[in-house]
Amino acid sequence: MHPENQLITSWPYPRNPLQKAGHASIVHTYTDEWFLVHLTGRPLLKEDQPLLEHRGYCPLGRETAIQRLEWKDGWPYVSLLKKSKARMWKKLNGRRTATKKMISDIADSVRRGFLKR
Repeated sequence: MHPENQLITSWPYPRNPLQKAGHASIVHTYTDEWFLVHLTGRPLLKEDQPLLEHRGYCPLGRETAIQRLEWKDGWPYVSLLKKSKARMWKKLNGRRTATKKMISDIADSVRRGFLKR
């Protein structure tokens, strides 16, 4: 069994945009790089529900993700790149703001009668 029990899990991180990680395969490339390819979901959280309740629903279904692995003492570990993580959160927060504005604009158009329900 892996020293950290699970090689990959999103359970302790409910605010992570990718949830339900699992069913992984380890890949070794001809360039001597190691990757973990796994399934994940991108849930849409409902604002009126608690964060941990069902972890949202995933309209896109299961998606495939890939993460770099590094080996320590004969065990594989998922590499965490702090710069990449910071860039990812900045990008996601920008998208979230843009999406909220788009939804607000559509709702205004419906109220004004420009779009039919």
